[in-house]
Amino acid sequence: MKFRVETDISPVIKNLSVFSLDGVLVKGADDDDSGWSSVGNVYDYLWNFSSGKPASGVYFYTLKLKHTLTGETAEKTGKFAVVR
Repeated sequence: MKFRVETDISPVIKNLSVFSLDGVLVKGADDDDSGWSSVGNVYDYLWNFSSGKPASGVYFYTLKLKHTLTGETAEKTGKFAVVR
């Protein structure tokens, strides 16, 4: 599963949180997680399910960015479904 966000904020601290429909945190990835990559001002996070695949269902995510110098923030929220 790949999460992508484009922003003019740079440099940034990144944080991704994935929640199940009932609000339980399923995956968290902070700035130091090895799943992050970037090209210019586009940031991607690749969730490879190495700690186990999530159950079928609907999930919500928030991807938060914070400028390291000014504190300016940006946030992207979305949902996705896992179907097996």
